[in-house]
Amino acid sequence: MFGSITTKARSRTVPLLICATLLGIAMAALACAAPTPSPATPTTAPAATKPAATSPPAATQPAGAGTPSSGLSAIPIPPASAGNAATGKDLFTSKGCVACHTIGGGRLVGPDLKGVTTTRDHAWLIRFIVAPNQVIASGDPIATQLVQQYGTQMPNLGITPEQANDILAYIASQ
Repeated sequence: MFGSITTKARSRTVPLLICATLLGIAMAALACAAPTPSPATPTTAPAATKPAATSPPAATQPAGAGTPSSGLSAIPIPPASAGNAATGKDLFTSKGCVACHTIGGGRLVGPDLKGVTTTRDHAWLIRFIVAPNQVIASGDPIATQLVQQYGTQMPNLGITPEQANDILAYIASQ
């Protein structure tokens, strides 16, 4: 008698787990398409205690290395070598990046990120991951083009510069 109850309970549990997983994926996808937070929501990290890394002259900067607006320049830029790929992998999943992006798997809601660390300036990537709404509002041409191309803008996920650096280390390792 108890064996049949356990079997029936298992047969109901598996579909529920599948539904819960699909619901989680759908909610993460909706988060990618959600409007950006209101201006009352803090979007920048506290001022850095050390100066931000400087970018090379404009003639040698990779694509996406636009001049930051005053609010964006307050975002501290950790050196790329300080990123932790293992932590970045966990963040890529837990912060919901995986709902909109792949790394070498093709386009989803947002672009495939394979090779982005070699085609975009490191400081630009950090700023865009930390405060995409501010980068877009600043009129950055790359950010504007991405919004036009994908029909939506990346939401501000509350990622710190250090977390963004870890995520970029993970992307670069793939």
